[in-house]
Amino acid sequence: MLLLALAGCASDSSGEGGSGSSDASGDETAASDPTSNPSNPTNPSNPTDDPTDPTDDPSVDDTSADSGGDDSGDDTGPQGLEPLMPIVTGTCPTFAAGDLMFNPAGIEPRTVRVWMEDAAYDGGGRLQFYFHGTGGSPMEAEWGYNHWDTNNIAALTAAGGIVVAPYNDPATGNFPWFLTSGDRDDDLLLMDEVVACAVSELGIDLHRIHSAGFSAGGMHTSKASYLRAVYLASVVIYSGGFGSPGYAPWDSEPDNGFAAMVVHGGASDTYGGSVFFEDMSHYYIEQLQSSGRFAIECNHEMGHLVGPQQNSVDQFFADHPWGSQSYAAGLPDDFPDYCFLP
Repeated sequence: MLLLALAGCASDSSGEGGSGSSDASGDETAASDPTSNPSNPTNPSNPTDDPTDPTDDPSVDDTSADSGGDDSGDDTGPQGLEPLMPIVTGTCPTFAAGDLMFNPAGIEPRTVRVWMEDAAYDGGGRLQFYFHGTGGSPMEAEWGYNHWDTNNIAALTAAGGIVVAPYNDPATGNFPWFLTSGDRDDDLLLMDEVVACAVSELGIDLHRIHSAGFSAGGMHTSKASYLRAVYLASVVIYSGGFGSPGYAPWDSEPDNGFAAMVVHGGASDTYGGSVFFEDMSHYYIEQLQSSGRFAIECNHEMGHLVGPQQNSVDQFFADHPWGSQSYAAGLPDDFPDYCFLP
């Protein structure tokens, strides 16, 4: 049973740490910025969760994104490999826009924020997770996915897709997600329950389950990409990655060559003089490539921010269902010029 295959298989963080990188296993202050706020780096205690943030560069022309309706692409993995779905372990809520509570077996009930419309009940839509940074909230998804001039979430939900952004468990301590500084799998079990309920209640597209996250959420998503490779089709990492060269968590499906869009803010994407997200992004990309995965890198050089490439993120998910490495021969012409094949 998938439940048995996934439960208890969290990240082994003992390999993290090293010169010029964070040590998520031993030093919580080095794992992620504890005042992480991608929209307002100069005053982290005063978030400006606004997709029209003036730091978003309107000169970047990436507005021709596919918003996820009738997505095209090869939905079959290598040698006919199919995603493996988790099973429902609690009582599924009635899906609707707003805050919903899920009840995964073995952990406390957890609340998530959901963006959706009635079209989701027609089935076949995309599911996109979003994991916020330290000091953030689930509403961070609105500027993690929406560009200053494009409401990608609205287009996605109108086409039957859903966005799910969990609230963190306060038991994590300084950081919002257990995998940021340890190996507890509660947040993974929550992902499993959301996926299982969305399959059961909505009939989502099994080939179009994705995740993104920023900072601590980017670190969570980096590890989850391996730990939940059994069903994740592609991921976007904002200022995340792995803490040291050669590190990778347990690989739940080595044959799933999922695609990753790895976004960072360059040399100034740092925290506290000890966390270097550019390096962590590169360590993650190296592991992706060594395990047969596909990655693109985007260096917006704006420091510890999400950056202005949200339309390209939406297009990346649309173009990378399960088993797809659509950009192996080159990126679309309308991608920002700071995105490239590493």
